[in-house]
Amino acid sequence: MAVKVSIGKLAFKETFEKFVNRQIRVNNYTILQINRPHLFRLSSLGLHHRDPFDRLIICQSLVEKIPIVSKDEIFDLYEGLEVIW
Repeated sequence: MAVKVSIGKLAFKETFEKFVNRQIRVNNYTILQINRPHLFRLSSLGLHHRDPFDRLIICQSLVEKIPIVSKDEIFDLYEGLEVIW
């Protein structure tokens, strides 16, 4: 989202920082840090998706066994990845 905001493809009625902080609080989100197991999984991830940010999110999902919310159909090519949308 931060990248989309910075290139003008996403806008909010408030600052990005305020929006994110409010959403974290209101929805009781937990921030998932990037850890070594995510990076290690990245080294063996198939090359279906070329976007480095999406590839890292895929690895986090696989390692943590949590679903991804995305409409990106390329995510469906990764075995064991649960995609919601």
